[in-house]
Amino acid sequence: MQLLRRVVRPGIFIGLLVCDVCLGATGIEIEDVRGDDVGAGGIVYPDRDDFAPGDLDLVSFAAEPATDGVWFEASFANPIRSPRGRVVGLGPEPVDRYARLGFYTFNLDIYIDQDGIVGSGNTATVPGRQAAVDTRYAWEKAVILTPRPTEARTLLEGYFERTLEEQKRAVEGRVSAEELAAIRASVKARVGDAFYFPSDVRVQKQTIRFFVPASYLGAGFNESWRYVVLVTGAEIEQNMHLIGKSSQGFTLMMMPVSVGRPRDRFGLQRDADGGQPPIVDLLTPEPGLQQRILSNYNIVTGQLATLPGVPSKAIKPEPGPGRTFTPSPRESDIDDLLNASPVPAQQSSGRSIAERLRNLNQLKNEGLVSDEEYKQLREKILSEI
Repeated sequence: MQLLRRVVRPGIFIGLLVCDVCLGATGIEIEDVRGDDVGAGGIVYPDRDDFAPGDLDLVSFAAEPATDGVWFEASFANPIRSPRGRVVGLGPEPVDRYARLGFYTFNLDIYIDQDGIVGSGNTATVPGRQAAVDTRYAWEKAVILTPRPTEARTLLEGYFERTLEEQKRAVEGRVSAEELAAIRASVKARVGDAFYFPSDVRVQKQTIRFFVPASYLGAGFNESWRYVVLVTGAEIEQNMHLIGKSSQGFTLMMMPVSVGRPRDRFGLQRDADGGQPPIVDLLTPEPGLQQRILSNYNIVTGQLATLPGVPSKAIKPEPGPGRTFTPSPRESDIDDLLNASPVPAQQSSGRSIAERLRNLNQLKNEGLVSDEEYKQLREKILSEI
C-alpha cells in the first residue's frame, strides 16, 4: 500500500495524489475497489425501484480528526437515496418518519482496532453479519451507522439481555428478577462503552459524513488505527416488539439475503451459495480480495468469514499475553462483543452447548442442513454434556 501525507481543508477531504491508503496527521482516506457490491459473489439488489447496482458500492472511507472527536466519511458509487417521498412497504407511512438522517437503504459497520495488538479486543460483529473480525485486528470500538440509531441501540441492548438470560437459564435452570435487573444494567453500560450509533449525520450526493465524539473513542485520533468497514442493506421497519422474542435469528437493522430476487431483501444469483454472509461490500483496497474473504466460511462447522482490517502498516507481530492468533469462529458472541469477563469453567460447557443447539436449530429452520444432518449433529452436541 502507498502511504502519503495529505492536505485537508476543514470539512473537505483532499488528497495530493490518488492512492490506496493516504495517511497523515490530518486523517486518513482509504479507497475501495469499485463495482464489488456483490458480497462473496452473486448478491443482487432487491427487485424494486429504490435500489440499483452501485447504491451500496463503497468507493472510499475517510476519517478526519476534530478538536472534540472524529468526522468519518464514506462515499458510494451512486448518489445516496433520500427517504423523502418514499413510503414503507406495509402501508402509506412516509419513510422519513422513520429514517430522519437523510438516508435509509444501508448500514455501515466500522470496527476500530485502536491498540494494534494482536488478539487484544473483540472479534465478533453485531448480530446477523455472519462474519468475525480477524484476531490480528481485534477491535476496541464499534461505530454502527444506521438510519435509525436510537432504535438500533435499543434493539441491540434487548438482544444482549435476552442472550444472557437464555445462557443463564440454560446453566442454572431459572433467572430471578434481581438477576434480570443486574443483566439489564450491565448490558446498558457495556453497550455504551463498546458501541456508538451516530446521529450527527450529513448527506451530500454520494457522500455521508458522521461525527463520533472523543468521549466515546476514549482517545484522540491516531493514524495507526485499523478499520474493518462493511456495508449491509438496512431494514428500517424492524420493530421494537422484537425485543420480547428469542435472540435466535436476530439481525440488527439488516436486510437479509435469500435465493432469487425478492423485494424485501437482497437476492442471490442462481449459482450463488445461499449460506454466504449478507455483507454487500467490504472495505478491501486489493481487487478480488473481498470475494476470497467472504467466501471462506462453513455453515456446518461454524466457521465464519474472517475480516481483516486496513490499513495494515501498524500491526504488532506478537500476540499479547495469553492471546492467540486464532480468529473467532463465533458470530455475535455475547462475551466477545461486550468484552465481558470469561465464563467460569463450571459454566462454560453448558453455555456452549446451549448456544450450539440454538445455532443448529436456526440452520435447520433455514433449510441449510437436512433432517439427517440435524439429527446427527444434535446427538453429537448432546453427547458432550
